[in-house]
Amino acid sequence: MSAALWVVLFWVLFVVVSHHLHTPIAPRVGQPGRLEDLERYAPLVPQDLPLYNITVAICAPRIGCALPRIADDDAGPWVRVDRPLSGPTARRLGMWNGRGRPSYGRFVFYRRALRPDSARIVDVRAATPEKRPIGPEWRRLREVLVPQRAHHASVHLYVREAPAGAPDVGVTELSVHYGHHTPLHGFVSAGTVVSAHRLHSSRVKVTLLMRHGLGPQVPRPTLRFRADGTFKILQIADLHFSVLEEPCRDVADRQTCQSHNHTMARIEQWLDTERPDLVAFTGDQWNGQGTSWDERSSTPIWIEPLVRRKIPWIPVFGNHDSDSGFFSRTEQMQFLAQLPYSLAQVGPSSLHGVGNYEVPVYAATNNTEAWTLWALDSGANAPSSLWRPWQSALYDWIRDDQIEWMLRKMRAKPVARRGGRAARPPAAPRHL
Repeated sequence: MSAALWVVLFWVLFVVVSHHLHTPIAPRVGQPGRLEDLERYAPLVPQDLPLYNITVAICAPRIGCALPRIADDDAGPWVRVDRPLSGPTARRLGMWNGRGRPSYGRFVFYRRALRPDSARIVDVRAATPEKRPIGPEWRRLREVLVPQRAHHASVHLYVREAPAGAPDVGVTELSVHYGHHTPLHGFVSAGTVVSAHRLHSSRVKVTLLMRHGLGPQVPRPTLRFRADGTFKILQIADLHFSVLEEPCRDVADRQTCQSHNHTMARIEQWLDTERPDLVAFTGDQWNGQGTSWDERSSTPIWIEPLVRRKIPWIPVFGNHDSDSGFFSRTEQMQFLAQLPYSLAQVGPSSLHGVGNYEVPVYAATNNTEAWTLWALDSGANAPSSLWRPWQSALYDWIRDDQIEWMLRKMRAKPVARRGGRAARPPAAPRHL
């Protein structure tokens, strides 16, 4: 029998066995509080139900994920942490708009405890056998995070559980982070899954993250004028940040320049010197172009200094933000709106673009809306010409319906007058 025929027979057998023995993951949309809502992976949504089971499974296109069947009512359904444990796999999926639906690779899954008298997971570690956590309370999972290879040891998942009534706070969320930079707010490292290698650029550092309890809760900020009637905005545009450190451009010494570190050092200096009331990121925060392939990993780089200083911020999109990544443009804005001190909104779906929204600024001493900022999406690429579809599209622009929406909303607002004119004309920070 030929080798090709053996391959075909093996694949058919794999499909049949997977169909009968394994549970495919099919996303469902449910209402908050309903059982089906527990299937939705939403790492930034506060969740007080601790984890009950964790496993690692391989997913394949059109087949699903090889998950164990557990017949109990103590926990909800399996939820997939929606980033693969392989950096190169994540980069391939997100490089050109993977759109957050990875269909192959090795993934972490978990189930949430539903009963208050159930045991719960209170700590998680990703480690090699040589660096495993010590103690009888730690248990190693059977499934391997990273199999042993010629150049690195296998990596396993260790969990520590606590019975009902124990004071330990349960682990409520897991995430996967790529690169060396700051993780998502509220998450801490549970161990390195894959270490970067200085001689192999394809080796991306992969870290497993965890969150205990609800995590830090930051109320949505309210903008107000200062007592002296001033309001300071720091506008930052074209950061072009990537998941990994990219070469510096337009600098005298590219050898010693580290793009992320040098850029953030300058921004931190501005924040401390200017002490703004608001930071406006006006487009191309993400580089796109195949390098910002995971938004969750690259965003904390530029958000963390603001969170540390408790400075409110707003984003608008540029033409490169959605070039690459797991998220659609709408999902990108939804993600940004969930971050601490963010005033972002997705905006009306009936308008052109994503992220058209208003930001009120109130008087110093009362709740009078004294000023309004308008975030308008200038789009990415303009539609191709009907008569010359082969020509590359030009950049998009702010459309008439966006302007009409803004003017209609403005006319409906009571405006403080000074000498027959608006005391403070509205402003619309946007990408150029």
